[in-house]
Amino acid sequence: MREGALLSAAHRIAVDDRQDVAAVMGWAESVGRAEAAASASVAQLGEQDAVDATLALHAGRAGP
Repeated sequence: MREGALLSAAHRIAVDDRQDVAAVMGWAESVGRAEAAASASVAQLGEQDAVDATLALHAGRAGP
């Protein structure tokens, strides 16, 4: 999400809930970091599955 859109969303949340915009921005950034870490983990697992499948194929084994 672009910085401007994130700031706008944080401002709306803060105004709606009478919260501090900076606190909401901090929360949104931490959620973004958690999502990025989760995506990286999923990608890494996918890469490992591909490596395992390739090794199994070369070893003459089919399937997971």
